[in-house]
Amino acid sequence: MKSFRKLLLPALSLAMPASLAFAQGGGSADPNLLASASAGDARAQLELAMAYERGQATPPDYEQAALWLKKSAAQSLPDAEFELAYLYRHGLGVAHDDALAAALYLQAADKGLPAAEFNLGLLYDRGEGVARDYARAAAWYGKAADQGVAQAEGNLGSLYLAGHGAKQDAGEAAKWFLKAAAASDAQAEYNLALLYRQGNGVAQDNTQAALWYRKAADQGLAQAQNDLGALYEHGSGVPQDFAAAADWYGKAAAQGLAEAQFNLALRYALGQGVAHDDARAAELFLQAADQGFARAQNNLGTLYEHGAGVPHDDALAAQWYRKAAEQGHAAAEFNLGRLYSIGRGVAHDDAEAWFWFNASAEQSAGAQREQAEQARGEIEKRLSPAELARLRERARQLLATGAQAGS
Repeated sequence: MKSFRKLLLPALSLAMPASLAFAQGGGSADPNLLASASAGDARAQLELAMAYERGQATPPDYEQAALWLKKSAAQSLPDAEFELAYLYRHGLGVAHDDALAAALYLQAADKGLPAAEFNLGLLYDRGEGVARDYARAAAWYGKAADQGVAQAEGNLGSLYLAGHGAKQDAGEAAKWFLKAAAASDAQAEYNLALLYRQGNGVAQDNTQAALWYRKAADQGLAQAQNDLGALYEHGSGVPQDFAAAADWYGKAAAQGLAEAQFNLALRYALGQGVAHDDARAAELFLQAADQGFARAQNNLGTLYEHGAGVPHDDALAAQWYRKAAEQGHAAAEFNLGRLYSIGRGVAHDDAEAWFWFNASAEQSAGAQREQAEQARGEIEKRLSPAELARLRERARQLLATGAQAGS
């Protein structure tokens, strides 16, 4: 299942014309505002701090912003407490301090500031500056959600979906995602699409999934663009359209999403929705492979082995197969074993060939498993009982390591 990510609300935006804070055409503070702030006016101190923070007519000066925010927050102005927390959270003009940020968010949240309620919930959700406490995260998200903070509604849905801080309830999660999506929250739109795609908490409906993916994709959410491309590729919830699939994969790939780079590379390799172009496929496989995407690493190895879109190079093929095989990719394990068995790109080594054929067989099913088992059986005929015993122990350790990592 794809992750249901949470978003950090940006610093509270205060509508304030620059002329309030700085003299016309210059970098000095407006004398009247500075006088009011110096006289202890909490709102003037906040406005002056925000002008320094946002660089209105001068470069940003976070130290000055923090100085005036401290004065304003000391008078319990919730907006100042929130803004000062934001500076501590990000180490701007002050030393980074999540615990102090949490304390300041609490002060502002206790006064009903919705952005502070949300960010305090986020800190409890992540265990940053406070001990992780999903129940408290849910409580603060709930307070912010009651005031219409869309990100809080979406994150509350995520907690219900995971059963964190509340009883697991996909239907309740869908309700909160829908509230946030109605406010055009892109992540909530995406999460709602996932629920419709999976039939989790709502009736399975690919048409609804496509609708919500499209809303999130139109807002530039890369994973939604990729997943919408997949619906067009397979004709699920939308008419099958390889060109549209390639277009959406391209939008997500341009944002650096490895899965989309892989999917677009396949379109070029197959000539689906775009002109066949092995060189372009290789470029895209490389982009995804460099991010550790195992399927792209295996496919890039195949291109090097066959000289398709790249110069033929068995050594590079072996290197890319190994990167994918070490992540447990069954086809790459088989391919690496095959190269060891024939001594191409690597020195001939029956023991290594057996090891990788065995790893592939253990993770495969159907025809692929039979092929790996057959190849392993042929190699076994050339190995001594002692070698086989050593290899089986190595395979057992690999399996145990993988099980531990999976847990």
